[in-house]
Amino acid sequence: MAKKEEMIEYVFTEIDEEVDGVEFTEKTSSASCAIEDILSMTFGGFSARFWMLRKHINSLEDSEIHQMPFYSWNCLTLGLQGREIDLVIRNEQEMQYIIKFLIYSMRTVDGKKNSGDKLLQLMDKQAIEDWKKQNMKDKLPLNIIK
Repeated sequence: MAKKEEMIEYVFTEIDEEVDGVEFTEKTSSASCAIEDILSMTFGGFSARFWMLRKHINSLEDSEIHQMPFYSWNCLTLGLQGREIDLVIRNEQEMQYIIKFLIYSMRTVDGKKNSGDKLLQLMDKQAIEDWKKQNMKDKLPLNIIK
């Protein structure tokens, strides 16, 4: 009997193939990277590749616009040293998952790696002070708790 994870992966792959009508072969992409190598992320169609697509979209007839393969909110660009990886994620829930994961992993508030460090340090400092006030007010002299 197959493992549960293998079965779930198989089911999702089969569903995708049924919806798209395209059979996929899984392999490691040449665009693979380690999370710690990601320096920035941009949500939406703002990278050069997506920007060029915008020019093409603007040249389409009205009847052709409804047949777009994806929209700007399906686009995510990962910035690495010396290159960018452009992703199209059509499933909104999956896009939310990856963005939340990247925000947490990159410690970012603006899409740039480690841009949230000072804020996180301040929040940690405040949390420690709040904990001390709550839990140590009976155990230490008042002049130590500030």
